[in-house]
Amino acid sequence: MLADYVRHVNQLLNRTVTHSRLQLIHAPGDPTRAVIARIQDGVLLPLELGPDAWLDVQQELQVDVAAETVLLLSYRYVYGRGPNSKDEQAWIFRYEYERKVQPGYPYSPAHLHINVEGLSAQVGSKTFKKLHFPTGRVSLEQVLTHLIIEFGVEVLGEAQHPEARGRALALLRESLARGAERLPEG
Repeated sequence: MLADYVRHVNQLLNRTVTHSRLQLIHAPGDPTRAVIARIQDGVLLPLELGPDAWLDVQQELQVDVAAETVLLLSYRYVYGRGPNSKDEQAWIFRYEYERKVQPGYPYSPAHLHINVEGLSAQVGSKTFKKLHFPTGRVSLEQVLTHLIIEFGVEVLGEAQHPEARGRALALLRESLARGAERLPEG
């Protein structure tokens, strides 16, 4: 079940914005839990989106055997530009979601961080990029569509075939409509 989900996500990524692939890493001792991310030689890496942009995708999943479904326990989608994804100034936005938060956690379980260089001053007791903007859960399809439309991330093959952009956006809309990533809330 988890392998089918990762295969679907990789097909979506590889038919739209990147040749990079995510891997399934099972939790030690628990075959029902896993993380999907891009790992190369044991190092966590972001997906490459053209020459200077990247998207770090990490999802923690669990199989609900009784319900025969996959639960999304957490995700982190970080978009940035520049050669070094570890550079604190390189990331632009970060979506985060935790299905179960610790008691007393003061933020929305699903939220958005924005790294705005010009707004690094204090906003209340925090810098702007440390603020947690509440959101609903955001699917990977929604993030990819946003990157293509708003950030100009080039669709694979778009330079040679301008219609590739329209096909990629249609594929993302279709996947979202089918609910391919809409995992149960409970």
